[in-house]
Amino acid sequence: MTAALATPCEACAHCALPIEGAPVVVDARSFCCRGCAAAHDLLHRRGLGRYYELRASSAAAAGAVDADRPRSLAWLEGAPPRVLAVAGLECAACVWTVERLFECHGGAPGGLRVDPIGGVADLLEARGVDLRSFVEDCAAIGVDLAPAGGLERGGDDALALRMTACLVLAGNTMLFAGAFYFGLDEGPFHALLQRGSMAATALAVLVGGVPLVRAAARSLRRGVVHLDLPIALGVGLGFAAVLLSFVTTGRAEHADVLTAFIALMLLGRWLQSRALRRARRAAGPEPLLEALPVRVEREGRVSEQPAAEVVEGDVLVLARGELLVVRARADADLQADLSWIDGESEPRTFTAGEEVPAGAFLLGDATARLVALEPLAASALPRLLQARGDRRPGSERFAMLYVASVLVAALAAALFAPAERVLSTVAAVLVVTCPCALGIARPLARALATARLRQRGFMLRDPDVLRRLAAVRRLVLDKTGTLTDGVVVETCETLVPLRRHERSALATLVAHSAHPRARALATWIAGRPEAWPVRPGARVRETPGVGVAMQAAGQRYTLGREGERGLVFSRHGAGGRVTLAVFETQESLRPGVARWARELRRRGTQLVVASGDRRARVAAVAEALGIEAHHGELDPEAKAALVRADRPGATLMLGDGINDALAMAEAAVAGTPAVDRPFVASRSDFWLTTPGLGPLVAALDEAARASRTERVLERFAVVYNLVALVVAALGGLSAVLVAVAMPLSSLAALAFVLVRHRPTPSNPRALAEAGGTAA
Repeated sequence: MTAALATPCEACAHCALPIEGAPVVVDARSFCCRGCAAAHDLLHRRGLGRYYELRASSAAAAGAVDADRPRSLAWLEGAPPRVLAVAGLECAACVWTVERLFECHGGAPGGLRVDPIGGVADLLEARGVDLRSFVEDCAAIGVDLAPAGGLERGGDDALALRMTACLVLAGNTMLFAGAFYFGLDEGPFHALLQRGSMAATALAVLVGGVPLVRAAARSLRRGVVHLDLPIALGVGLGFAAVLLSFVTTGRAEHADVLTAFIALMLLGRWLQSRALRRARRAAGPEPLLEALPVRVEREGRVSEQPAAEVVEGDVLVLARGELLVVRARADADLQADLSWIDGESEPRTFTAGEEVPAGAFLLGDATARLVALEPLAASALPRLLQARGDRRPGSERFAMLYVASVLVAALAAALFAPAERVLSTVAAVLVVTCPCALGIARPLARALATARLRQRGFMLRDPDVLRRLAAVRRLVLDKTGTLTDGVVVETCETLVPLRRHERSALATLVAHSAHPRARALATWIAGRPEAWPVRPGARVRETPGVGVAMQAAGQRYTLGREGERGLVFSRHGAGGRVTLAVFETQESLRPGVARWARELRRRGTQLVVASGDRRARVAAVAEALGIEAHHGELDPEAKAALVRADRPGATLMLGDGINDALAMAEAAVAGTPAVDRPFVASRSDFWLTTPGLGPLVAALDEAARASRTERVLERFAVVYNLVALVVAALGGLSAVLVAVAMPLSSLAALAFVLVRHRPTPSNPRALAEAGGTAA
């Protein structure tokens, strides 16, 4: 591969996107990145050149493919999973390519069925398939495969069975009620139908109503007035009214309405659960966690490996702010943050030899060494990740006002209804004002939006984050690792010959830092012919935004940025400070960042670059992106002040390191592109699994769409219930009207959400322009 200057109109031979900067040229073909060049070569070697005929004229760059990123393929050693999570699908051509690659590696036609909507693939027949080569080839074209988070199809069987039973019971009671509505109001057959209706209603309440009542009870125990409350009251009072009517008159009045009400509540919840399950499958926390790089010290060397490969007895090396992925024993006193585990904000001190739980974040300036007491498979961290909710729960004020108004209306109906009709009237009011639009349709809209975003590489911790995303008008962006990638050491100026112990000190400093420049320097050191051993048991201190330091053999060694000089490696001793070496690093913009920055500016979103790097470097990146507001040489407190100074409630902070933590805490929404950094797991509302700003633009669009959907649903709920209550007050709330209005209103709300947020897999250009990694 060689580099050359790109002409203004030159397009990538793989993804067809405009090439920004120097292209990668292979066999006279120009590519926007190495990922696209590798994908083009692989597709032609496998005889899958038809991909270029099937896809749209442009797709997304494959620049997210990182050959150096630790990937865990340990899950391939045992029996293959039934369902695989698939990330990086962009269009029908991607689906075709993955399925054909499966056949190229010995798979039978149809043995792998890819679901691009859910982001999963069913592995129907794996015999004779070289799964490892297949997974590696998929990764080479930008499609990642992993176990689907332990979630198999059919995870909602219990809810589906309850829903099916209640739908059958509702259908029968509607048939029985139809005979009554059409004139069959006496005689033995009428009595038989009424007894059947009563029995079906009792079964529906037992099978489907009890879970709804339990949900309301749980919310009340937590001190929360939830939409489940009027639903539960409607079920309870409705059944009491039906039973009273049957006992006193022999007619199971409103039995059809009550059973339909229960069936529709369960249907909506099943749809919501199914959408959430699909969203989790697309990129659940377990596959991401398994591939998470963890530093392990063995035989005097510190190396990175996937978290899935950690075994009992490994010595783990953690820097400040990093996450402990397994239960471990500290080899020296340390402080850790356990707020993610027990909710306590105060740091806790652990003494040497004490056990530290998985999920703890290291505090203090010094790195720590801990001995793993379990493998990742036995760790509690995956469960913590799954249960982790939004760090700023959204207000449900509208829902609470809605619940209060429905309860007030039911009370008014009880006061003004005839004494013999009080129970049935209150039940009819509660049922006909079913909060389906809010209790089911709105969460379903969020779940569907979340699933769409996961397909584009935007992973939300909680669907409620969409509400805050809709209010974002300002983006504060870190530079290194966020807008740029591929940090490499460009030059090394050794001011004095480095002796073995000095080389060892530098290698130790680098090995104990997760900063992108330290990683680049570690790669550079690994390529040196001479020995650069890491000091075992070294205590390295890191100051965010400044650098790292350590004591060794009576000398103090430091590595950090100094003004315009780049990374400076120095020795401090009795004779003062001696600068040993200066390293200059080079970085490039992530693919497509300039294009999406222009799109965000066109929409009126304010963009700000905030970095701890040198001002000249920050200015150069900001100028290349057309961003006027840029700030360099900021420490963590200065970054936080920058966010706090201007509309923090409408600000999104995108960063990738511990020096961004304070700024993330000040912003309304915080996210990161650093899925390979343990630190960001608990500090972010979302993370990006693909490079660039494309997924973020898609998220802002989806959040705006979800916000509009919620406003429509709220207005629909208000108007519908006002009309229903007026009709009830005028005495026109007949059994037939209640039987028709309630299910129609519920189905209308659900249909509106499903249509408005329907997946669009047949539009590859739209998917490509949403960002993400493509085949």
